Amino acid sequence: MTCKTGRVPDVAVLVPVFNAAPWIGDAVRSVLAQEGCTFELHLIDDGSTDGTAELAEAAARGHRAFQLTRGGRQGLVASLNLGLATIPLETPFVARFDGDDLMLPGRLAAQVAFLRDHADIALVSSRVEVERAPDAAPAQGMDRYVAWLNALETPEQIARELFVEAPVCHPAVMMRSEVLRGAGGYHDRVWTEDYDLWLRLHEAGHRFHTLPTPFVKWRDHGARVTRNDARCRPDRFFLIKAHYLRRRFGDRLRIWGAGRDGRRLAAALVNEGVTIDAFIDIDPRKIGREKRGGTVPVLGESSLLGPGDGAPIVSAVGIPRARQEIRDALDAKGYVEGLDYVCGA
Repeated sequence: MTCKTGRVPDVAVLVPVFNAAPWIGDAVRSVLAQEGCTFELHLIDDGSTDGTAELAEAAARGHRAFQLTRGGRQGLVASLNLGLATIPLETPFVARFDGDDLMLPGRLAAQVAFLRDHADIALVSSRVEVERAPDAAPAQGMDRYVAWLNALETPEQIARELFVEAPVCHPAVMMRSEVLRGAGGYHDRVWTEDYDLWLRLHEAGHRFHTLPTPFVKWRDHGARVTRNDARCRPDRFFLIKAHYLRRRFGDRLRIWGAGRDGRRLAAALVNEGVTIDAFIDIDPRKIGREKRGGTVPVLGESSLLGPGDGAPIVSAVGIPRARQEIRDALDAKGYVEGLDYVCGA
């Protein structure tokens, strides 16, 4: 039996869209076909010029669960917050979804059930599948990210990877509405609004979980926001990490990794007012040199004596095998991940 909208639905599905005509019909139908819960689909059209709103209305014809808001051309974050304002306060859960993706059967019911059964979890995501269009850019980076993302499940796994990359998929997420509103909704910064929200929620003590079933099909194409929005550029990720690393660990840090990523993270941290006490590296060609205009020494692993020997450590080595080797080395010296060190690449 298809889900019906109730007086107070279990979940509101928040879908901001802009010029999504090639995909919006299938996306809307995939949401409206969900079963096992009550829901509303809140679609916020951000001034589309390609008939997106009309196509969405046609796909939803006859479904009382569909609600369309035309917000004008305000941008993604404004559309998200406008959509959040249209959702009744009594609705317990908010699910995110994008107008160019596909929601797979059972998603809403599974996530509603999980949040009802786990009062300690504020946000639940799911694994994702990728459907790649012919005009999509080379896929290696996307494939690596999805494989990494789908390997994270428990709150502990997600928390420890939080500064590596965004550890949950935004269009696959369902949140408690009181938590989203309590965080002040979405913030419009120079970096992505979703990663910013995850970092703020985690900072506030909220826990995340990912269901092992893929419930979203990510349709990767040349016009995707993640491929075209300046906020998704690699330099913006260093900026957001630096901002929240300072809030978490204070104004003095050591960086493991004197290579390109370490230097880029250091520059972002200094811009946030953080002093870099040292770079740590295992390359004998780098050890003993100085970085950042001769002000920051590059030290070897032997300089690390254990907890309390100096500023917290941020690993800025993005190769998965090397990341684990750094974790093993720091754990062996007694450092505690999340307290004495964190992986930031």
